Amino acid sequence: MNPGKALDIACGEGRNALWLAEQGWDVTAIDFSQVAIDKGRRIAAKRQVTVNWLCEDVSTYVLPEAEFDLVALLYMHTDAAERQKWLANTLAAVKSGGTALRILNIYLPQRSLCQQWTAFRCSLPR
Repeated sequence: MNPGKALDIACGEGRNALWLAEQGWDVTAIDFSQVAIDKGRRIAAKRQVTVNWLCEDVSTYVLPEAEFDLVALLYMHTDAAERQKWLANTLAAVKSGGTALRILNIYLPQRSLCQQWTAFRCSLPR
């Protein structure tokens, strides 16, 4: 993928947002923890990269539609009711032809822990 605009949902301290910025992406990172956002800002300053940090609850914050080439949802674990609040809003933020990537851990008793990832392109016209 060529660098473009990226959105890191539930970014925490920004590990993925920082890496994307270092690769030339224009990154927006969102998390509900001000402590995590502040730490991400300090790390970004030390590494001399720019990230647009937002301290917001993605369940209620309205994201811009069709804005991002890449939307990353990495290890954001919520129950089904909470997921319904943020999923449509998050997917609507992906540009037509853009990519949404979701990685999460799923507990399976027979395997103890299993990692699952999903990536898909949004190709519907907006």
